[in-house]
Amino acid sequence: MAQTFINIDGAVALAASLTVPQDRTFRGAWQFSGDVVEIDMAKARDIHRDACVQSAARALTRSMPSGPRCRDCGHRHSGKRSGPEAGAAGRDR
Repeated sequence: MAQTFINIDGAVALAASLTVPQDRTFRGAWQFSGDVVEIDMAKARDIHRDACVQSAARALTRSMPSGPRCRDCGHRHSGKRSGPEAGAAGRDR
């Protein structure tokens, strides 16, 4: 039967002999306290703050329109034009 170990900052302990948090969200903030794995709240706050910043950045990126505005109609397009008029579009303006 395989044994499971927990390594926290180079300190290794047998998982079966420890009380470990059920939620692994803040695993990067775990620290040994005897036979208990506790969460370092200062590190957990940093992890949570980073997750919030990343989430906000993704939401901001999704809400931003993509591509420049079209000179002809003012809408946002993919920027790709096709057909014989593609080369002449916007030159006479």
